[in-house]
Amino acid sequence: MSYRKTVVGLLVASVILALSGCGTAEAKSMNGTWKSPDFVAHIKPNHIDIYIINEGSAFLYWRGDFVRRDRTFFSKADTRALDNAILGSEHKTKMFHLSKNGRLWFQFSAVGMHKIITMRQI
Repeated sequence: MSYRKTVVGLLVASVILALSGCGTAEAKSMNGTWKSPDFVAHIKPNHIDIYIINEGSAFLYWRGDFVRRDRTFFSKADTRALDNAILGSEHKTKMFHLSKNGRLWFQFSAVGMHKIITMRQI
């Protein structure tokens, strides 16, 4: 009888997760390539790389792991990789946001300039 209760409990939990939008399906949808005119991002589970694109060349701007909380991502930099990158960010952390229309955006800063970069998944 306890085996049956365990199976029923697992099925109920699976249905609740599916209906609530939680679980791996939503997080998995973030995986892939994202682009803007001057940037490209590659996202894998809990990891993001962002490159600045200029005249056909790609320069690492950000590499880090992240924790997703709803529509906001807190990323901790891979400082070793960024220290060796010509255009690597000097920040130790960065916030990424997913807009309601499915765009990924973050604040880019370099040499005292700040700009919001918006990317779409391709």
